[in-house]
Amino acid sequence: MVRNECQLRIKMIQWNVAGWGRNKDLKAKIIKNMQPDIAIICETWLLNQEIISIEGYTWIGKNRVKTSNRAKRNSGGVGILVSKNLLTKFKTNILDVKHEDAIMIFLKDRQSKSNSFSNLIISGCYVSPERSSHSVNIDDIMDKIGSILGKVGSEVPIILAGDFNARTENLEDGLTKYSSRRNIDTQKNMWGTSLIEFLRSNNLGIVNGRLMNNRNNYNTCISNKGYSVVDYFIGNESSFPRITNFEVITMVELIQQYNYISHPSDHSILKLEVNIPIDDHNEYTTQECDHESSKNLQMVKNLRYDFEKIPVDFMKISFATF
Repeated sequence: MVRNECQLRIKMIQWNVAGWGRNKDLKAKIIKNMQPDIAIICETWLLNQEIISIEGYTWIGKNRVKTSNRAKRNSGGVGILVSKNLLTKFKTNILDVKHEDAIMIFLKDRQSKSNSFSNLIISGCYVSPERSSHSVNIDDIMDKIGSILGKVGSEVPIILAGDFNARTENLEDGLTKYSSRRNIDTQKNMWGTSLIEFLRSNNLGIVNGRLMNNRNNYNTCISNKGYSVVDYFIGNESSFPRITNFEVITMVELIQQYNYISHPSDHSILKLEVNIPIDDHNEYTTQECDHESSKNLQMVKNLRYDFEKIPVDFMKISFATF
């Protein structure tokens, strides 16, 4: 049976905030001005039960356990801000990634009246630099994420994002059937090689440097140590055809645009837009439905999923629901 559908455009950002407590009001203002449906935040440096609180959003986060009482501050920390407007449309399940530096949520259409429900899996993570005192190997984090993705199956759209501290040069990832990736960062490191191996093993691809616009291939970290691309949006074969826009917005641009005095972070903000199919009978306004197909990527047409092929134990994955 062919299903009538429209496209709900979901706007996401990813940002390493280099500590939420520093200039938190400015950082909250930047996020609110950008009006994302989903904001994936890295290096929050939050302690214990601290959260990020922004009006109109719900915080789902993980804080690192402080490893030393002598440390002046905490490190790491990752989480996802979900707009309360989006939560009226989607049920959110928290999938249990068994690592403190990674988080994953599963969005399911609340109003779907058939088995062909619309869904999306979003994961955020932060990987410490290779020679960091917080000795976490990227392979450990990726293995924990991969163990869940293996249970989900390739039919479900998946978006991963975060600061991986991985420099990947122009190494081929796991989605070579799509347009070639052009990386402005010509260097690679050990974490970059490991990340590429993970992508190849799980049929995933990097979004940075692939879209047909001039804002998708900027450096994502600009500091006194130099320039690099270490923050990424990553997708699978089911999500790539639905991506309609990707941009890298540097801190310099934000400071100039809003006349900010302070410098909130060394990391750029990554912005992604993705279309998710929803049934026409769902009670969404026409402004929320985007019937245009993706034109920015040299990719296949939108797919229709056979959800009968989802593994039978998919919903047995450990999660919390709200």
